[in-house]
Amino acid sequence: MNQKKQLSILEFSRLTGISRDNLRFYDRIGLLCPEQRGENNYRYYARSQLNSAYLISSLRLLEVGLEMLSQRGLKGTKLQDILQAVGISKPFFYGNYYASLAELVLHIIDYEISLLLETVRDDIAKRDAPVEDRINHFLKMMIDSRQHHFFVMTQEEEVLVSKHLTPEELEAFQKGQAAFYGELLSLWHIPEEKCTPKELGNLILSVVLIYNSAARSLPFFLPEELERTARAQATALSRYLASLADSSD
Repeated sequence: MNQKKQLSILEFSRLTGISRDNLRFYDRIGLLCPEQRGENNYRYYARSQLNSAYLISSLRLLEVGLEMLSQRGLKGTKLQDILQAVGISKPFFYGNYYASLAELVLHIIDYEISLLLETVRDDIAKRDAPVEDRINHFLKMMIDSRQHHFFVMTQEEEVLVSKHLTPEELEAFQKGQAAFYGELLSLWHIPEEKCTPKELGNLILSVVLIYNSAARSLPFFLPEELERTARAQATALSRYLASLADSSD
């Protein structure tokens, strides 16, 4: 193939926003290899590989962002840290991916939801357990979100993100959350006439959000007993939700 019709690593980097170091790394691990090596051993990419490069960067933004948010929280996570780890520049990020960190956070949460549903489905497939035990397992995973590398916003973080959203974006996000809770109800065989998706969301958040937020935003809670309180609430909520499940299951 004529190298003039191909892109050098510098040209490919400029078009994708991916640093040359990251392109070399992707080549070494076989994730995105140049279509051809020149006689000088230089890397040459085809234009048809641009879409693959964008997809890889998009997924990396979600994966790296979720990991950082789960361990550092929103206040401790800087957009530049995510971009540096992924290997794309800030101007390219704003021009081609998302308009703000808040928008990225919402997409990370959507990505996280897919992982959570996959985890619940795997739990159902791999072990035979009562629905109460399955629900309690899920709630405890949410309480120990950092240990399981999931990101659960505090009350303060929710307010911070919501301030950067338009009413339409907030509405779309809430619809996505309701769909997630509806899927959980289906997996746990709980009819929506007994518990709506939004009600389930409020019940779960009443346990997880208080546990995550109380130490900073609810000063009259006694912090030394927060974990025991959250686990007791999870047990009680699991028992209640299990009582709503179809008895045939």
